[in-house]
Amino acid sequence: MKNLKFIVQDRLQSKYNNIFMLLEAYRPIYLEYKECFFAWLTFWMTALANWWRVLHALIYRETRTSWGEHSLGIFWAFFEPISHILVLAGLKYLILGGDNEINVFLFFATGLFPFFLFRNTLTKIKSCIDANRALLVFSQIKISDFIFARAILELATYSCAFFLFTVGLYWFSDDVQVLNILSIINGFLLMWMLGVGGGILLLPINGRFKFIDEMVNVFLRAAYFVSGIFFSFSDIPSQFSIYLEYNALFHGVEYVRSGFSYVYGAHVDISYILIWISVMTVSGLLLVNKHEQAILNIK
Repeated sequence: MKNLKFIVQDRLQSKYNNIFMLLEAYRPIYLEYKECFFAWLTFWMTALANWWRVLHALIYRETRTSWGEHSLGIFWAFFEPISHILVLAGLKYLILGGDNEINVFLFFATGLFPFFLFRNTLTKIKSCIDANRALLVFSQIKISDFIFARAILELATYSCAFFLFTVGLYWFSDDVQVLNILSIINGFLLMWMLGVGGGILLLPINGRFKFIDEMVNVFLRAAYFVSGIFFSFSDIPSQFSIYLEYNALFHGVEYVRSGFSYVYGAHVDISYILIWISVMTVSGLLLVNKHEQAILNIK
Protein backbone atom coordinates (compact mmCIF):
# COMPACT_ATOMS: atom_id res chain seq x y z
CA MET A 1 0.00 0.00 0.00
CA LYS A 2 2.86 2.31 0.85
CA ASN A 3 4.62 1.45 -2.43
CA LEU A 4 1.40 2.21 -4.36
CA LYS A 5 1.25 5.63 -2.69
CA PHE A 6 4.83 6.40 -3.76
CA ILE A 7 4.09 5.23 -7.32
CA VAL A 8 1.05 7.54 -7.59
CA GLN A 9 3.07 10.48 -6.21
CA ASP A 10 5.88 9.83 -8.69
CA ARG A 11 3.47 9.74 -11.61
CA LEU A 12 1.76 12.93 -10.50
CA GLN A 13 5.11 14.62 -10.04
CA SER A 14 6.11 13.51 -13.51
CA LYS A 15 2.93 14.95 -15.01
CA TYR A 16 3.44 18.23 -13.16
CA ASN A 17 7.02 18.41 -14.42
CA ASN A 18 5.84 17.84 -17.99
CA ILE A 19 3.24 20.61 -17.66
CA PHE A 20 5.83 23.01 -16.23
CA MET A 21 8.27 22.16 -19.01
CA LEU A 22 5.54 22.75 -21.60
CA LEU A 23 4.64 26.11 -20.09
CA GLU A 24 8.31 27.09 -19.96
CA ALA A 25 8.68 26.17 -23.63
CA TYR A 26 5.71 28.36 -24.63
CA ARG A 27 6.69 31.25 -22.35
CA PRO A 28 8.58 33.23 -25.06
CA ILE A 29 5.59 32.90 -27.43
CA TYR A 30 3.23 34.03 -24.67
CA LEU A 31 5.39 37.05 -23.87
CA GLU A 32 5.60 37.97 -27.55
CA TYR A 33 1.83 37.78 -28.02
CA LYS A 34 1.31 39.70 -24.79
CA GLU A 35 3.59 42.46 -26.00
CA CYS A 36 1.82 42.57 -29.38
CA PHE A 37 -1.60 42.66 -27.73
CA PHE A 38 -0.70 45.58 -25.47
CA ALA A 39 0.93 47.41 -28.37
CA TRP A 40 -2.26 46.92 -30.43
CA LEU A 41 -4.43 48.02 -27.49
CA THR A 42 -2.29 51.11 -26.88
CA PHE A 43 -2.47 52.05 -30.56
CA TRP A 44 -6.26 51.86 -30.71
CA MET A 45 -6.77 53.59 -27.36
CA THR A 46 -4.55 56.45 -28.52
CA ALA A 47 -6.36 56.64 -31.86
CA LEU A 48 -9.73 56.64 -30.09
CA ALA A 49 -8.63 59.37 -27.68
CA ASN A 50 -7.38 61.53 -30.57
CA TRP A 51 -10.62 60.95 -32.50
CA TRP A 52 -12.69 61.91 -29.48
CA ARG A 53 -10.69 65.13 -29.01
CA VAL A 54 -11.30 66.05 -32.65
CA LEU A 55 -15.00 65.16 -32.37
CA HIS A 56 -15.41 67.11 -29.13
CA ALA A 57 -13.83 70.19 -30.71
CA LEU A 58 -16.07 69.89 -33.78
CA ILE A 59 -19.21 69.50 -31.68
CA TYR A 60 -18.27 72.60 -29.68
CA ARG A 61 -17.65 74.51 -32.91
CA GLU A 62 -20.90 73.27 -34.45
CA THR A 63 -22.79 74.36 -31.33
CA ARG A 64 -21.49 77.91 -31.66
CA THR A 65 -21.94 78.19 -35.43
CA SER A 66 -25.35 76.48 -35.55
CA TRP A 67 -27.06 78.23 -32.68
CA GLY A 68 -25.02 81.42 -32.43
CA GLU A 69 -27.01 82.96 -35.29
CA HIS A 70 -30.20 82.87 -33.19
CA SER A 71 -30.77 85.41 -30.45
CA LEU A 72 -32.01 82.60 -28.19
CA GLY A 73 -28.99 80.43 -28.95
CA ILE A 74 -29.43 76.70 -28.46
CA PHE A 75 -32.75 77.35 -26.67
CA TRP A 76 -34.21 77.98 -30.13
CA ALA A 77 -34.35 74.19 -30.52
CA PHE A 78 -36.76 74.21 -27.58
CA PHE A 79 -38.84 77.27 -28.42
CA GLU A 80 -39.27 76.65 -32.16
CA PRO A 81 -41.26 73.40 -31.70
CA ILE A 82 -43.18 74.91 -28.79
CA SER A 83 -44.34 77.84 -30.94
CA HIS A 84 -45.64 75.35 -33.52
CA ILE A 85 -47.28 73.26 -30.79
CA LEU A 86 -49.13 76.24 -29.29
CA VAL A 87 -50.45 77.39 -32.66
CA LEU A 88 -51.51 73.91 -33.79
CA ALA A 89 -53.06 73.02 -30.42
CA GLY A 90 -55.04 76.25 -30.43
CA LEU A 91 -56.32 75.64 -33.97
CA LYS A 92 -57.27 72.05 -33.22
CA TYR A 93 -59.10 73.07 -30.05
CA LEU A 94 -61.06 75.78 -31.89
CA ILE A 95 -61.94 73.56 -34.87
CA LEU A 96 -62.36 70.08 -33.37
CA GLY A 97 -62.73 70.71 -29.65
CA GLY A 98 -60.73 69.16 -26.82
CA ASP A 99 -61.56 65.47 -27.31
CA ASN A 100 -58.24 63.63 -27.88
CA GLU A 101 -56.78 60.20 -27.17
CA ILE A 102 -53.83 61.90 -25.47
CA ASN A 103 -53.04 65.41 -24.30
CA VAL A 104 -53.28 67.71 -27.34
CA PHE A 105 -49.94 69.38 -26.58
CA LEU A 106 -48.28 65.99 -26.24
CA PHE A 107 -49.90 64.84 -29.48
CA PHE A 108 -48.27 67.62 -31.48
CA ALA A 109 -44.99 67.38 -29.51
CA THR A 110 -44.60 63.71 -30.43
CA GLY A 111 -44.85 64.75 -34.07
CA LEU A 112 -42.91 68.00 -34.13
CA PHE A 113 -39.85 67.15 -32.05
CA PRO A 114 -39.05 63.93 -34.00
CA PHE A 115 -39.71 65.69 -37.32
CA PHE A 116 -37.45 68.63 -36.45
CA LEU A 117 -34.80 66.14 -35.37
CA PHE A 118 -35.03 64.44 -38.78
CA ARG A 119 -35.14 67.73 -40.69
CA ASN A 120 -32.21 69.41 -38.98
CA THR A 121 -30.04 66.29 -39.00
CA LEU A 122 -30.57 65.87 -42.74
CA THR A 123 -29.94 69.51 -43.65
CA LYS A 124 -26.92 69.94 -41.38
CA ILE A 125 -25.17 66.76 -42.58
CA LYS A 126 -25.99 67.63 -46.20
CA SER A 127 -24.12 70.93 -45.90
CA CYS A 128 -21.43 69.95 -43.38
CA ILE A 129 -18.57 70.22 -45.92
CA ASP A 130 -19.51 73.72 -47.08
CA ALA A 131 -19.64 74.97 -43.49
CA ASN A 132 -16.30 73.43 -42.46
CA ARG A 133 -14.20 73.44 -45.62
CA ALA A 134 -11.47 75.54 -43.99
CA LEU A 135 -10.83 72.77 -41.44
CA LEU A 136 -9.96 70.20 -44.12
CA VAL A 137 -6.37 71.49 -44.20
CA PHE A 138 -5.82 69.51 -41.00
CA SER A 139 -4.98 65.89 -41.79
CA GLN A 140 -6.58 64.64 -38.55
CA ILE A 141 -10.05 65.73 -39.69
CA LYS A 142 -12.06 63.55 -42.06
CA ILE A 143 -15.48 63.91 -43.67
CA SER A 144 -16.85 61.30 -41.26
CA ASP A 145 -15.89 63.55 -38.32
CA PHE A 146 -18.16 66.31 -39.63
CA ILE A 147 -21.00 63.82 -40.06
CA PHE A 148 -20.60 62.41 -36.54
CA ALA A 149 -20.36 65.87 -34.98
CA ARG A 150 -23.48 67.20 -36.71
CA ALA A 151 -25.49 64.04 -36.03
CA ILE A 152 -24.57 63.79 -32.34
CA LEU A 153 -25.28 67.48 -31.74
CA GLU A 154 -28.75 67.32 -33.29
CA LEU A 155 -29.67 64.12 -31.43
CA ALA A 156 -28.54 65.50 -28.08
CA THR A 157 -30.26 68.87 -28.66
CA TYR A 158 -33.72 67.64 -29.66
CA SER A 159 -33.73 64.69 -27.27
CA CYS A 160 -33.04 67.02 -24.34
CA ALA A 161 -35.61 69.54 -25.61
CA PHE A 162 -38.29 66.84 -25.90
CA PHE A 163 -37.41 65.44 -22.47
CA LEU A 164 -37.69 68.85 -20.82
CA PHE A 165 -40.99 69.56 -22.57
CA THR A 166 -42.45 66.19 -21.57
CA VAL A 167 -41.35 66.59 -17.94
CA GLY A 168 -42.86 70.07 -17.81
CA LEU A 169 -46.10 68.85 -19.36
CA TYR A 170 -46.23 65.92 -16.93
CA TRP A 171 -45.74 68.32 -14.04
CA PHE A 172 -48.57 70.66 -15.04
CA SER A 173 -51.02 68.17 -16.56
CA ASP A 174 -52.80 65.13 -15.16
CA ASP A 175 -53.38 63.30 -18.47
CA VAL A 176 -49.77 62.62 -19.45
CA GLN A 177 -48.38 59.17 -18.85
CA VAL A 178 -45.52 57.15 -20.30
CA LEU A 179 -46.58 53.61 -21.20
CA ASN A 180 -43.51 52.37 -23.07
CA ILE A 181 -40.35 54.42 -22.82
CA LEU A 182 -38.50 52.09 -25.24
CA SER A 183 -40.95 52.98 -28.01
CA ILE A 184 -40.23 56.66 -27.45
CA ILE A 185 -36.46 56.19 -27.43
CA ASN A 186 -36.44 53.84 -30.41
CA GLY A 187 -38.78 56.11 -32.37
CA PHE A 188 -36.49 59.08 -31.79
CA LEU A 189 -33.44 57.05 -32.81
CA LEU A 190 -35.16 55.84 -36.00
CA MET A 191 -36.15 59.38 -36.99
CA TRP A 192 -32.58 60.50 -36.27
CA MET A 193 -31.11 57.69 -38.37
CA LEU A 194 -33.46 58.59 -41.24
CA GLY A 195 -32.02 62.10 -41.09
CA VAL A 196 -28.46 60.79 -40.94
CA GLY A 197 -29.04 58.46 -43.90
CA GLY A 198 -30.71 61.18 -45.95
CA GLY A 199 -27.95 63.67 -45.14
CA ILE A 200 -25.18 61.26 -46.13
CA LEU A 201 -27.00 60.42 -49.38
CA LEU A 202 -27.34 64.11 -50.31
CA LEU A 203 -23.82 65.07 -49.18
CA PRO A 204 -21.97 64.02 -52.39
CA ILE A 205 -24.42 65.80 -54.72
CA ASN A 206 -25.22 68.87 -52.63
CA GLY A 207 -22.38 71.02 -53.98
CA ARG A 208 -22.52 69.73 -57.54
CA PHE A 209 -26.11 70.66 -58.27
CA LYS A 210 -27.37 74.01 -57.01
CA PHE A 211 -31.05 73.00 -57.30
CA ILE A 212 -30.64 70.32 -54.61
CA ASP A 213 -31.24 72.83 -51.82
CA GLU A 214 -34.51 73.99 -53.41
CA MET A 215 -35.66 70.41 -53.93
CA VAL A 216 -34.85 69.47 -50.33
CA ASN A 217 -36.72 72.52 -49.01
CA VAL A 218 -39.79 71.61 -51.09
CA PHE A 219 -39.61 68.01 -49.87
CA LEU A 220 -39.32 69.04 -46.22
CA ARG A 221 -42.26 71.45 -46.50
CA ALA A 222 -44.40 68.72 -48.01
CA ALA A 223 -43.21 66.18 -45.43
CA TYR A 224 -44.26 68.57 -42.65
CA PHE A 225 -47.90 68.13 -43.72
CA VAL A 226 -47.95 64.39 -44.51
CA SER A 227 -45.78 62.87 -41.75
CA GLY A 228 -48.40 62.55 -39.05
CA ILE A 229 -47.72 65.80 -37.17
CA PHE A 230 -51.37 66.93 -37.43
CA PHE A 231 -53.11 63.58 -37.51
CA SER A 232 -52.79 59.89 -36.72
CA PHE A 233 -53.47 56.86 -38.89
CA SER A 234 -56.98 56.43 -37.47
CA ASP A 235 -57.92 60.01 -38.41
CA ILE A 236 -57.54 59.36 -42.16
CA PRO A 237 -60.16 57.51 -44.26
CA SER A 238 -59.07 54.03 -45.24
CA GLN A 239 -58.95 54.83 -48.98
CA PHE A 240 -56.26 57.46 -48.28
CA SER A 241 -54.50 56.02 -45.24
CA ILE A 242 -52.98 53.22 -47.30
CA TYR A 243 -50.72 55.79 -48.98
CA LEU A 244 -49.38 56.94 -45.61
CA GLU A 245 -47.87 53.50 -45.07
CA TYR A 246 -45.26 54.35 -47.72
CA ASN A 247 -44.06 57.33 -45.66
CA ALA A 248 -41.26 56.18 -43.34
CA LEU A 249 -41.49 59.44 -41.36
CA PHE A 250 -45.13 58.72 -40.56
CA HIS A 251 -44.14 55.33 -39.13
CA GLY A 252 -41.48 56.98 -36.96
CA VAL A 253 -43.87 59.60 -35.57
CA GLU A 254 -46.52 56.98 -34.79
CA TYR A 255 -43.87 54.85 -33.09
CA VAL A 256 -43.00 57.72 -30.73
CA ARG A 257 -46.69 58.33 -29.98
CA SER A 258 -47.25 54.67 -29.18
CA GLY A 259 -45.07 55.14 -26.11
CA PHE A 260 -47.75 57.42 -24.63
CA SER A 261 -50.95 55.70 -25.81
CA TYR A 262 -51.83 52.21 -27.06
CA VAL A 263 -54.23 53.82 -29.55
CA TYR A 264 -51.26 54.53 -31.82
CA GLY A 265 -48.63 52.26 -33.30
CA ALA A 266 -50.81 49.48 -34.67
CA HIS A 267 -49.69 50.19 -38.24
CA VAL A 268 -46.03 50.92 -37.48
CA ASP A 269 -43.60 48.83 -39.54
CA ILE A 270 -40.12 49.12 -38.01
CA SER A 271 -38.55 46.94 -40.70
CA TYR A 272 -39.78 49.36 -43.37
CA ILE A 273 -38.03 52.25 -41.59
CA LEU A 274 -34.84 50.21 -41.27
CA ILE A 275 -34.92 49.41 -44.99
CA TRP A 276 -35.02 53.12 -45.82
CA ILE A 277 -32.22 53.83 -43.33
CA SER A 278 -30.03 51.03 -44.69
CA VAL A 279 -30.55 51.94 -48.36
CA MET A 280 -29.88 55.64 -47.87
CA THR A 281 -26.90 55.19 -45.55
CA VAL A 282 -25.14 52.50 -47.59
CA SER A 283 -25.79 54.31 -50.88
CA GLY A 284 -24.57 57.59 -49.39
CA LEU A 285 -21.40 56.06 -47.95
CA LEU A 286 -20.59 54.42 -51.28
CA LEU A 287 -21.04 57.74 -53.10
CA VAL A 288 -18.95 59.62 -50.54
CA ASN A 289 -16.17 57.04 -50.77
CA LYS A 290 -16.22 57.08 -54.58
CA HIS A 291 -16.35 60.86 -55.01
CA GLU A 292 -14.49 61.97 -51.88
CA GLN A 293 -11.85 63.97 -53.75
CA ALA A 294 -14.48 65.63 -55.91
CA ILE A 295 -16.48 66.56 -52.81
CA LEU A 296 -13.45 68.16 -51.20
CA ASN A 297 -12.64 70.15 -54.34
CA ILE A 298 -16.13 71.64 -54.79
CA LYS A 299 -16.08 75.34 -54.03
